[in-house]
Amino acid sequence: MSGVRTAGRMLVAASGVLLLACSGGASAGGTSPVRPTSTPTPTPSASEILMKPAASSMKDMHFTATVRTTSGGQTTTFTGEGDMVVRPYSAYHLVVRVVGGGTSLTEEIITSGGTDYLRQGNQKFKASPSTQGSDVNTWRNATAAALVGAEEVSSEMAWHVKAMSPQGNPFEAWVRESDGYLLRYTATSKTGMTAFDYSMVAFNTGVSIAAPPPSQVA
Repeated sequence: MSGVRTAGRMLVAASGVLLLACSGGASAGGTSPVRPTSTPTPTPSASEILMKPAASSMKDMHFTATVRTTSGGQTTTFTGEGDMVVRPYSAYHLVVRVVGGGTSLTEEIITSGGTDYLRQGNQKFKASPSTQGSDVNTWRNATAAALVGAEEVSSEMAWHVKAMSPQGNPFEAWVRESDGYLLRYTATSKTGMTAFDYSMVAFNTGVSIAAPPPSQVA
């Protein structure tokens, strides 16, 4: 179980970190149909796509999460779920768990007001300046943005973009073409030892995320 606890410590440290087609049928009398000309809508740039989630009607997201940490050549996988609030304020909450050697380890992360609150199990939270790169409101400041292409995510067409967060963590985002909602998000810590994969399963649920009370912060 020591490997699991080591991975847990690493997680705490690193976490602080349409194609529109139209077709016409043949007209009566066998004459060729007249096809109106149209100008294709240009594909947005990678930087423009990254700004769509924050500019969309998306207020919050509920997601499932997979987090992998590597220590001493051993990889530990945490699974769980969480929420992100986009407006009227930015906040984030994630709870993941790993089971090993008959013992389970839970990690909880809350980001609120520019501060990360991290804890293992029922311990008190430890506070530190936020280094979360999953806040879509900060993606206007992302660098090295590149459009990978259009892909299908959960039966929805999405733009796939790679970029570097303002905190220096490489990440990838799948942004729904129809409305700019974020469908999937992956990121890797600067060291490459921790990787996150979030899949959005619900939007605009009205979730509220607040910082833990002072009595729960070490």
